[in-house]
Amino acid sequence: MTQEFEVLTEGPQTGVKLGNLGPDERQRVRKIDVSRSPGGPPSTPTGAFTTIYYVAGEERAAAAEFVAKNRDALEAVNLTGCGSNVVSTSVPREIYDWILHELGERRLTKYETVVVEYRPTVDATWCIGRRRFETGYSQRYSQRGSGSARVTGSLESLFDSLCPVDTDYVIAERTLRDHDDVVGDVREVLDALRQIPQLPVTPVTDNGELAVRVQPSANL
Repeated sequence: MTQEFEVLTEGPQTGVKLGNLGPDERQRVRKIDVSRSPGGPPSTPTGAFTTIYYVAGEERAAAAEFVAKNRDALEAVNLTGCGSNVVSTSVPREIYDWILHELGERRLTKYETVVVEYRPTVDATWCIGRRRFETGYSQRYSQRGSGSARVTGSLESLFDSLCPVDTDYVIAERTLRDHDDVVGDVREVLDALRQIPQLPVTPVTDNGELAVRVQPSANL
């Protein structure tokens, strides 16, 4: 193992010279490089971005290091919308998601079959099927059809508003379809509620619908 690669195994780094790595080591190294964009180099008031090198599998840690080294440059880019920008067009989607997470623009929680994405800037939550989140980037936030839903506020606040005190209560698909703060595929919201560990619910079906049964005195 070369000294350069040994340092990388300790965590993401800047200033790595790939030529100093062995052939097998180079195959395992990735980088977050926002050094160019379609039509020319990226331009921000703070100058160029610092490139981060990391070992494959350490994407989240690499994104955190990229944010730590490039916070001023990142804050000069409009990252609040769903459209493309110099960062999103330069890095893999998984890396971009973790960059937004580390910046606080979006908070990602990945469960087995659903991803919960909360955006503090607009106080809204998206519940997106895991497969759509990871492969259907252009359709992630569409509330048409199945696979994605938008909730005003957090899931915890929605849960709290739905739970009468000291009542054995069922939240079913019809409950959410009639709720003004939920738009899209309500089954994704219920899937998320089923998997959030701190919520005292039991997965059930109710009249053929996906549902959760809430324990008495469970409102947050």
